[in-house]
Amino acid sequence: MTAGLPQSEAGDHSGPLDETLASLGAGAGADSELPFDRGDLIGRYVVLEEVGQGAMGVVVAAYDPELDRKVALKLMHVGPRAARGASARLLREAQAMARLSHPNVITVHDVGTAGDDVFIAMEFVEGGSLREWLAAHTGSWQDLVRVFIQAGQGLAAAHREGIVHRDFKPDNVLVREDGRVCVGDFGLARRDESAPGSAALDDLRSTLRSQSGARASVAAVGGLTLTGATMGTPAYMAPEQHLRRTADHRADQFAFCVALWEALVGERPFAGTTLGAIAFSVTSGQREPFPRDSPVPARVRAALERGLSSLPDDRFADMDSLLDELRAALRRSRGRSRGSLVALSLAGLGVVGMIVASFVYVRGASEPSSEAAPALCSRAEEQLTGVWDPAVRDAAERAFAASERPFAGRSFERVAAQLDQARADWIDSHTQACEATRVYGEQSEELLDRRMSCLAQRRSELAAVGAALVAAEPETVSKVDDLLGASAPISSCNDLALLEGGVAAPPPEQREQVEALRARAAELEVLRRSADGGDMLELAARLVADAEALGYDPVLAEALYLHSALLEATGPNEALPVARRAATVAAGSGHRAELARALSMIAWLEGTGRANFELGLWLLDQAEAELVALGEPTMQVLQVKSDRASILTTQGDYEAGLAHFERALAFAERELGPEHMRAADLRFNIAATQHYLGRHEQAEQGFRASVEVYTKLVGPDHPEVAQCHNNLAAALVARGKAEESERHARRAIEIWEANGADAYLNGAYGNLGDAALVREDYEGALALYETAYAMKLEVFGPDHPITIGGLGAVARTELRLGRLDDAQAHFEQGLARLTESVGDAHSAVFEIRLSLAELAHLRGHDAEALAGLVELEQEAGETGRDGLHYVLAALVMRAAIEGGRGRSSAALEALDRAEALFEAGVDETLHASANELRAELEVAAGGGGEH
Repeated sequence: MTAGLPQSEAGDHSGPLDETLASLGAGAGADSELPFDRGDLIGRYVVLEEVGQGAMGVVVAAYDPELDRKVALKLMHVGPRAARGASARLLREAQAMARLSHPNVITVHDVGTAGDDVFIAMEFVEGGSLREWLAAHTGSWQDLVRVFIQAGQGLAAAHREGIVHRDFKPDNVLVREDGRVCVGDFGLARRDESAPGSAALDDLRSTLRSQSGARASVAAVGGLTLTGATMGTPAYMAPEQHLRRTADHRADQFAFCVALWEALVGERPFAGTTLGAIAFSVTSGQREPFPRDSPVPARVRAALERGLSSLPDDRFADMDSLLDELRAALRRSRGRSRGSLVALSLAGLGVVGMIVASFVYVRGASEPSSEAAPALCSRAEEQLTGVWDPAVRDAAERAFAASERPFAGRSFERVAAQLDQARADWIDSHTQACEATRVYGEQSEELLDRRMSCLAQRRSELAAVGAALVAAEPETVSKVDDLLGASAPISSCNDLALLEGGVAAPPPEQREQVEALRARAAELEVLRRSADGGDMLELAARLVADAEALGYDPVLAEALYLHSALLEATGPNEALPVARRAATVAAGSGHRAELARALSMIAWLEGTGRANFELGLWLLDQAEAELVALGEPTMQVLQVKSDRASILTTQGDYEAGLAHFERALAFAERELGPEHMRAADLRFNIAATQHYLGRHEQAEQGFRASVEVYTKLVGPDHPEVAQCHNNLAAALVARGKAEESERHARRAIEIWEANGADAYLNGAYGNLGDAALVREDYEGALALYETAYAMKLEVFGPDHPITIGGLGAVARTELRLGRLDDAQAHFEQGLARLTESVGDAHSAVFEIRLSLAELAHLRGHDAEALAGLVELEQEAGETGRDGLHYVLAALVMRAAIEGGRGRSSAALEALDRAEALFEAGVDETLHASANELRAELEVAAGGGGEH
C-alpha cells in the first residue's frame, strides 16, 4: 500500500508486466544472489563484467560471439516465491519490447531464458545518463528542451506500439557520446497486445542492427528501479499511479513534464521529501509556481502545466502533441539578432553531438571601433547582381507575359514577391554574418566560414531559379510553386543548430570547385522541378562522377540525393540504390541534413512506391530524429509529416492518415501561415482522406473550398485547379450527383490536356465512369473504366493498389453487364496482386471480396456469397474504423440476399446491425439503399412474408 494514502483509494492499476515484476520482486534482491564471473555464459553471451545491480536483478556487460558485438544483459531472477508462469509472462513482455525500434529508444536485440533467469540483451551505449548530463549542463533552456524532445520522441514511438514506460525519469534516459538521446529501462513497461507488429520488419531491423554492430559501447541501463506495490519512482509518478489506478501513456507524459520542469527550474514541481508528502502534493495538485524571472517562455510553461494536469483527460492527447508545442516554442525563440548566433560553450555542444572546430569569443554588444568598420561588410548587394536584381526581375516578368498562359501574370507576382524577400533576407544575413566576426568579434572564423558557405549555396539556388524564370518554359510557368522549393530558406544560414549540426566549410583549395558543383546541382534541381527530359539523368550522373573525383563527400551526398530524386520518376527500383548510397555517404561525412533528406526519400520510395509501409514509416522515424538534432528545419519537418500521412493513406489506414494530415496542417499554418501554398495542399489532402473514409459531404465541402482557394492563388486554368475539380467530381458522384460530377471531371480533363499533364487524366476518366454508372449507362461506364485502367497501368505499373483499383472498376461493370466470367477473372487477378503487395487487410482487398460475394450471388451460389460476407464483416471489423464501410456494405448485401431468399427476419437483423453502425454524414448512398431495402422488407412482411 502506498504510504500516506488510505487503502480504500488504492485501486488495482497493475497490468500484466506489473504483476510479473511484482512476483519477481518477491524472489529477487536481498534474498537472491546472481554472481557472475568473467567468461560465464548466459545463453550464447559471454559475461565481461557486472555494471549494475538493483532489486529486480543485475546488469552485466557481455560479448555476443555470433554477431561479434558487445551488449548489455539485464537479468531478472525468478525465485521460488515467484508466481507460476512469471518467467513466461516477463519473456512475452520483453519480446514485445524487442519489436520497438526507434533512434531514441535503447535497442533490444534479444530476449531469452537461462535457467530460472530471464535476460534481455540490449545495445551497449557509450555515454551517461540524462541526469549526469543535466548536472554538467551550462547551456541555454533551448538546449535542454531539444534534448528532452529527443527523449519524448522515444516515448512517443513506444506509445505508438502500445507500450507505456511507467517509470520515465532522467536516470532511465541515456545521452550517447554523439549527442543522441535514448530512453531505456522499460522494466515497468506495459504492452498493449492489440498493437500491430510485423515479422518482416523485425527481420529487417535485425539485419540493420547486425550491420551496425561495430558501434558497440557503457551499459545501456543505469540504476534498476526499486519495485513494490506501487510501480514507478514516486517523484515522477502521475496522480493515477500514486492512487493505484489505471495508468496509460498519459502517465508517461506527466513524468516527462516533471523531469523537464526539474531540468529547467532546478526543482521538481511537487514538493516533498517522503513518499507520503510527494504523493499528497501530486494527488492534490499542489504544484510549485514556475519562477517569474526564468527566461523560459510562457508557451513552454503552459505546455508543462497542461502535461502536469491532475486528470489524464486534461493533459495532451499524446506525446506528439506535447512535443509539437515545445518545438513551436523553440522555433519562436529563434531570433534574427547576432546574439542568437553566438555559439554555446564547447562542453554543452559536445554533449549534444554538435560540431565545433574552434572557440567562439563573445565580446558582448560592443560597438564598432571606428566609423569605417561597417564598410568591411557592405558589399552583400553586389553579390546578387545578375542573380535576382531589378534587371533579372524585369526580364522574367516579360518572359512570363509572353508565355500566353492565362495564369502566368498571377503566378509571376506570387513568385517574384517571394524572391524579393529572399534577396532582402540574403543581404541581411550576409551582412550580419560578416559583422559578427569582422566588426563585433563575437563569432569564430569557423562559424563565419560555415555561414558563408551556406550563403554561397543559397545564392546558387536563387541564381538557378532566376534563370529559369527568365527562360519561362511552359513547364516552368505551370510549376512555379514547385520551383520555389529548389531554394532552401535563407534563414537556414542563420540557424545555429543547423550550422553546427551540419558539415564544415570545404577546404580552401576545394572551395571554388565545391561551389561550382553546387551551382550545377541547383540548376539541375530547377530543371527537375520545372521540366521533363531524359538528359537530366545524364547530367545527374556526370555531377555524381565529378563529385566523386573531387573527393569531398558532403557534396557527393548532395549529388547522389539529386540523382535519386530524378530517378524516382522511373520507379523505386532504379532510385532506391542511389538514395541508399546518398544516405550512407551523408552519414559517413557527418552531413546530417542530407542524411535526413535521403532517409525521407528512401521512406517515400519504400512506403508509396513499393508498398513496404512499415519500413517506410520506420525510416521516417530515423529522418525525424536527424531533424530534431538539426533544430527541426521547417520545410523538411513538414515534408516528413506529410509523407507519413501519405504512406498511411496509401496503406489504407485512412483514420491515421487523416490525423497526421491534420497535424501537418496545424504545423504549416503555425510556421508558414494559413495562406501558404503548402497549407492549401494539406487541406486538399484532408478533403481527399475524408472522401476515402466515406465522409462525402465533408469531402465535397473541402473540395469546393479548394477550387476557390487554388483559383485565387494560381488562377482558374492552372493544373492544380484541375486536381481540385477532379476530386470534387469524385465527392459529388459518391453523393449521387452525376451531372455536376461530370461537369467538374470534364473541366479537369480540359485543363490537364491544355497543360500537357496527361499522367493525371486517369482519375478524371475513372470519375466519368462512376457518373455513367450512377446513370446506369453500363456500356459507357465500361469504356471509360477501360480507358482509365490503361492509363493507370502505364503510370503506376501493374501491382500498385491504384492500378488494381482500376481493374476492379472494370470488373464491377462487367458484373453489371452480366459478363460474369470476365468479371471473375479480373477480380481474382486483382485480388492475387493486391494480397501479394499489401496483405489481406487493405481496403482495396475488401472491395474486391465484396464484389466476389456479389458475383457468387449472381451465379446462384447464395450460401457461398453469405459465408464470404460474414467472413468479410469479421475481418473488416477487426481493422477498426478503416474497415467500417466494408462492414456496412457486407451487412446491406447480406440483407439483400437474405431478403431475396424470403428470409425477412435474417435480412432485417442484418439491417438492424448496420443501422447501429451508420454515422451521420458517412456512407450516405449506402445508408439510403439500406433504408429502401428495409422499407421493401417491411412491406413484404406486412403482406404475410416470413419475418
